Amino acid sequence: MKKMKKLTLLFLVFVLCMYTAHAQSPIIQEFRELIKSGQTNFTGEMGEKTQENPENKIVFYKTKRQRDIAVIQSFIIHQTTDNSNIYVIKYSLKDAEPEMLKLLTMLVQQYVEELNLMVKSGDYTGRNYKRDNGTEVFNVTEINDKAGNHILDFESNGDTKNIFLFGLNAKK
Repeated sequence: MKKMKKLTLLFLVFVLCMYTAHAQSPIIQEFRELIKSGQTNFTGEMGEKTQENPENKIVFYKTKRQRDIAVIQSFIIHQTTDNSNIYVIKYSLKDAEPEMLKLLTMLVQQYVEELNLMVKSGDYTGRNYKRDNGTEVFNVTEINDKAGNHILDFESNGDTKNIFLFGLNAKK
């Protein structure tokens, strides 16, 4: 049963990846919806609270678009100091089986293409840099809107791909 569920999921992800001929892929449609949702601080995307860290003044929430796949995680970080939210999507390539790795690589490529299109549109600016957290080095693509709001970061290294979508706090 578990293997059948995994095969079905792989097939669905493959279909989603291949759906780009005449229409935008569902993963990119969802990505665009999330960017728009960031304008309202992801209030419509927050699921149930999962963890609280009072020392760092953050609370973790499930997302309403929760993934049930071990190598893909999504969650929202709520920063209580300024009431802002960060929508996080994490792809762990190092833990993926070969078939899933191929599909995840295709998904990540779609994100990269979308980031390039965002900057080319003139509605966003982007910059690339490296970030070293002491244990890993990430290549980071930072995207800002025309008003200078930090919209998202796409971090990647050989094992991990992370998307951080930043909500705009209504109190700003």
